[in-house]
Amino acid sequence: MRPSLFHVGQAVVCVDDNWPAVAVDNARPRPAHIPRSGPVYHVERVYSWEGTWYLHLKELGPECGWNERAFAPVELLPDEALAQLLEESLEPVTA
Repeated sequence: MRPSLFHVGQAVVCVDDNWPAVAVDNARPRPAHIPRSGPVYHVERVYSWEGTWYLHLKELGPECGWNERAFAPVELLPDEALAQLLEESLEPVTA
């Protein structure tokens, strides 16, 4: 199995926030607990399960692991892409 792309303490951003239905303890998580494009998150734990690497993010708590393929390291993003993600995070969310 290949090594994870990330390490504990690393700053990451979500680059794909189209999550399928997610369940935590047989209940849907609140929207605030789902990674969104824009905010910077910090890796708290990295683990593998059935051949896929997952991240626990410090800002979202340990209840759920998120597939590492949906994230990019902050330091590897071009300035324009990082600026766009940050701008999107400031847009108001409509229910």
